[in-house]
Amino acid sequence: RLCKVSEVESETRSVEEFTAQVDVPDLDVTNLGLSLVDTPGLFDTAGLDQDARNVFAVQTYLSTVLGYEIFPNVVLLLVKADDNRIFGERSRMSMLIECLKVLKMIDLHRVNLIVVISHARNICGRNAQMLLQEKKKQLQELIRDTCSIEVPVVFVENEPSEYEDMKFDETQGRSTLPSGEIQPQHLFNEMLELLERNNDSFGRLAVLQLLASDDWKPRATSTYKLDASTRDSGPLSKEEARIRSLLEDSGEKSEVQQLLHLHLEDLNVEKFNVHQYDLENICAALVEDHDVSSLDCLRQYSFEDLKTIFSDVYNTDTILAFANIFDLERF
Repeated sequence: RLCKVSEVESETRSVEEFTAQVDVPDLDVTNLGLSLVDTPGLFDTAGLDQDARNVFAVQTYLSTVLGYEIFPNVVLLLVKADDNRIFGERSRMSMLIECLKVLKMIDLHRVNLIVVISHARNICGRNAQMLLQEKKKQLQELIRDTCSIEVPVVFVENEPSEYEDMKFDETQGRSTLPSGEIQPQHLFNEMLELLERNNDSFGRLAVLQLLASDDWKPRATSTYKLDASTRDSGPLSKEEARIRSLLEDSGEKSEVQQLLHLHLEDLNVEKFNVHQYDLENICAALVEDHDVSSLDCLRQYSFEDLKTIFSDVYNTDTILAFANIFDLERF
């Protein structure tokens, strides 16, 4: 183990980074670092307000430590095998995945997400493996519908010592799943394959040296910690309230509509002789009439393209304001 993280459901309400470093003399690499970030879980027992506070704490970490344009190398999304709150168009899982996408935590171009179904042995009986595979399929379909990406799904059992047939080796921390896979090695292998697909050679080397090998590993130290606010801290901040709104609206609004909503809260559009409802109507027309649901789709349009489409309805200042919000090209 590199470090110990929280084990109790909804216990973690802080973002904590643990970092370990190792030298790889054979490759002339020194101080190769790997950071593991323990984050608050989804579906907090305190409800949607706390989910918003938790997501904001994660967003603050990403923007402070990584910067807005850098994604984590790997994101592990943990889902309990017996959690039935994850399916349906307006399920909490679909809303939170949409929110994570809009807040730029999931890389849609070089996919960095792995879903980990934990407590796999909580599903028992003759049909256990069939039920687990069905849950895997449903999760992959949900993420495909929400993010248009394909993600791997890995099963783990958190209490292998409770099951004699898992052949738990305490010294190595290994055990055998009913499928025959050795955990946690199978998860490390999935991470290595993902990093290889993304041409992330240093990320792959870090995982290989600090997680996946049997060699001695240095103990990780805590290098960052941020506590999420709680109900005792007072009402939601403006930023947390935005995220709560995103969680509520994510099943109904497209990515560009959600981003526009975030920007409009920061802008005093009236001083630019522009009405908010005009900007919202332009956005809705692009989504409904031109199938522009994502930011990538929108950025295929320039200011001149928008003028061609909307000049008969909206003035140039309104169209320019919309283009500037999304940093669209002039031509």
